[in-house]
Amino acid sequence: MYLYSQCHFDEVLLSWADSEAHSARWGSYFSQVYIPRRSTVDLLQTRHVSEFMLRFREPILMGLDSCGVHWHLGRLPSSELGLASLLPLAVKNRSRPLLVRDFVASVGTQNFSEDEFVQSFIDLMDSFSVELMKGSPILLVNLRRQSEWVIIEGNMRCCCLVAAECNIDLPVYVGLVDSPQDWRLYQHGRATSYSLWPFSEAH
Repeated sequence: MYLYSQCHFDEVLLSWADSEAHSARWGSYFSQVYIPRRSTVDLLQTRHVSEFMLRFREPILMGLDSCGVHWHLGRLPSSELGLASLLPLAVKNRSRPLLVRDFVASVGTQNFSEDEFVQSFIDLMDSFSVELMKGSPILLVNLRRQSEWVIIEGNMRCCCLVAAECNIDLPVYVGLVDSPQDWRLYQHGRATSYSLWPFSEAH
């Protein structure tokens, strides 16, 4: 993973809104607030979208702002995504962290056969295209435990990339945090078997 510049959380939220606006499930909710990423976005518009995203994704973001997250733009080989943890809210009835690679390998088994996320994944794989992906995945990395990183946004796309065995240089947003305990999803969203280091960070 290569982190090449710091960024403001508003930019992360704009990318997230871009992804949601193009999704079949949530696109209609963004019809009044969506701003194309390539257009000129003024400060007022940015704040409008950011505030909407903070409300819309409150179940995920609750407590994250108090953790002191430092946000970066970066790139990641998509082949490494299998070692990230899925967001706990993605797959229901999980009592422990679930790595992307383990999820992909388990699709179709009895444990996952009736899960909504699984069915959406199966449906999307039939038409998945890297060229049509919108928004960059958002990752959170615990600096005190280098093996722990979780996908905050982009769980479905990351699973599809792993299942399709894609090998691309993937743009990502990465939040680096020393003390993620205030994030309410932290205890259930930890990866267990992958070391992020060494990575390069521009200063």
